[in-house]
Amino acid sequence: MPFNNRKKDDDNIELFYEVGNNDLARHYAQSDDDDNSATDTGAGSVDVNNNSNAGNIANVVVPVILVIDDVTMHLMRAREILERDYEVVLAKSGTSALNQLRRTKADVILVDIEMPDMSGFDFIRKAREAMPGIIDTPMLFVTSHATREFIMEANEVGVADYILKPYTPNNLCSKIRVALKNRKT
Repeated sequence: MPFNNRKKDDDNIELFYEVGNNDLARHYAQSDDDDNSATDTGAGSVDVNNNSNAGNIANVVVPVILVIDDVTMHLMRAREILERDYEVVLAKSGTSALNQLRRTKADVILVDIEMPDMSGFDFIRKAREAMPGIIDTPMLFVTSHATREFIMEANEVGVADYILKPYTPNNLCSKIRVALKNRKT
């Protein structure tokens, strides 16, 4: 049964919401490692008690994905796609996202480029300046404008990758899995 940890921001958007069902835990419990310890596949990590009951999971760590977008429909779409496998934190502005990062450690951050209070580029610069520990958190830009200038500036601020809008669920999930797998811990 999923847990509920709901909190709303000023725009009445849920910032925390239900983590998906236990399919993630069952997936790791079925690891075919000989010593019954599950491996990190990039979607999180699990400690399995090393005893005769291989399905006994001691601890499941569900990755947290912070999604920043000023368009509510885009936030809801990302949440719908990601909520089964990740804990999703939503923010409607760069300022709201900075406040969220002071309370929540994100494993991957999806950042819209064009927001009213600050650009995605400005958000990344401010986040890294205010919270030096976030330097190793993969950040992915979500944009419909992948110009040469955009790619050059994205490289300058250290973005891990970018996702073109409109994206498919498979594309979004694939980019997040790669970011989780390649992140520095």
